[in-house]
Amino acid sequence: MNLFQFVFLIFISVSLYKVVIKIKNGQLGIKESFVWVFAWVLGAIIIFDPGISIKISNLFGIGRGVDLVIYSSIIFLYYISYKIYLKIDSLQKKIKELSTKIALKD
Repeated sequence: MNLFQFVFLIFISVSLYKVVIKIKNGQLGIKESFVWVFAWVLGAIIIFDPGISIKISNLFGIGRGVDLVIYSSIIFLYYISYKIYLKIDSLQKKIKELSTKIALKD
């Protein structure tokens, strides 16, 4: 195990621990829990055996395993950004409704 693998294994372990704590406290839903646990476990597997990413990338017609990891990360970040955008939009609508109700009440 090289230094990179060791450092990221610690990072992934801490991140997984935080996800488990949030699940136990009820702060994270089932769907979100599955996504985060899957992402961290997949990251740990790829860090331990980088050859897996090469095999998977060849299935998709991508030349290198690191390219697959980068492409997947970008797609994942877009997905997370979209989910955050939807949540913020929903919260803005709720705030607008509440402020209208409060203004009309007075």
